[in-house]
Amino acid sequence: MINNYYLKLKPEIHYVKGIRKGALYDLIKGRLISLDEKKGKFIELLEKNYSLSKIIEMGNFAESEVVNLLDFLFREDIIIKCDSKTYIDKYTYGFPKFLLGQPLLKVPTLATAYIEVCNICNLECYFCNAPKYYGCLACTKSNTDDNVLKDNIFEILSYLNDLNCKNIVLFGGNPFLDIESLKNICLLLMKFNFQKIIVLTNGFELNNKEVIDLIRYYNLHIFITIFYPFNIYERLSKGKYRFREVLKNILKLDETGINYNISLVLTKSVNISDILEQLKEDFERKDINAIPIYCYDFSLSKDLLNPPSIAEYELMKIYNPCLYGKITITYDCKYLLCPLIKDYVLGNIKNKELIDILEDLEKYYKITKDKIEPCKYCEFRYACLDCRAYEVLRGSSLYKTNYCNYNPLLGEWR
Repeated sequence: MINNYYLKLKPEIHYVKGIRKGALYDLIKGRLISLDEKKGKFIELLEKNYSLSKIIEMGNFAESEVVNLLDFLFREDIIIKCDSKTYIDKYTYGFPKFLLGQPLLKVPTLATAYIEVCNICNLECYFCNAPKYYGCLACTKSNTDDNVLKDNIFEILSYLNDLNCKNIVLFGGNPFLDIESLKNICLLLMKFNFQKIIVLTNGFELNNKEVIDLIRYYNLHIFITIFYPFNIYERLSKGKYRFREVLKNILKLDETGINYNISLVLTKSVNISDILEQLKEDFERKDINAIPIYCYDFSLSKDLLNPPSIAEYELMKIYNPCLYGKITITYDCKYLLCPLIKDYVLGNIKNKELIDILEDLEKYYKITKDKIEPCKYCEFRYACLDCRAYEVLRGSSLYKTNYCNYNPLLGEWR
């Protein structure tokens, strides 16, 4: 006979219901526990503060089922036993949700501004403007020669600074090819309070002393785009460059202590672990910080689920993890939602000040997974990647996900 008492999820554990199944998010230990329909039903009733006997009655559970469920939940350190009805506050981070959006509370909106400062490149990548998953972290060449930016850059940086923007990403082909313009922009950036200045590059100019001196002087953080397979470089440069030249430049950065990240553009499906092991060997390092960017027919898979932290979980319930806090200013001074989604133009500096588009930006920022089909039916919606640009460029929309291997309506992985 099962004794009657109350059960509560531990304060760091959240239950997320899908249309068929459910999942438990352990925001401290970083666990994501999938639940079948029976376990999900038990957790739902438990969360409503029913006693164990009431849960058994309402869920029509057999005693043997409950014994097995309790054994699982206690063994996994998921629940707390209580003698009476108890309310346990969930662990939270930052402001309570009900305060967000209130007029008296100024929550910083702009975290990162992408500024297209250059339209020249020493490579001719056939996939340059093709759909890429997380392609905003890779170099991308501009489609226009209309350089309106140079006459408006100070005004733009002033607006961004006033809006408390923290990070500036300089991109567009290879910004180091126009070193004089980059110097002028860096000089202006130092007049403001930005925390990090990032430059996206393909790495071929990093053997230039003038470039290295510029990186050091302004403490620039470099994102180097590497393309896989590595023998593709000859094709992209018409025989002019090879991967070993980029590798040599990166090894020199290691010697000088310059900060950098690697954006690894994969042009075909591969085992990412094997590639990272190869890069560790090439770079003579025990660890390598490489961000995979998928440039082929890519779909989200089970191994890419990423259990969130407390802060990430709360953020994803209010904002889109891909779009939130970002804006792009193009070479011809258009305001874009994302550097890859060129059709979503929010305005331009000729007819709108930056502050005038914040309301539109906020609307896009709030396209959470709860508003996206079929993600809103999925129990993993707060633990997976998201790239709205990839979906849009592959013919989907901001409000739909087609490229995922999980079907929440069936509760099955393909």
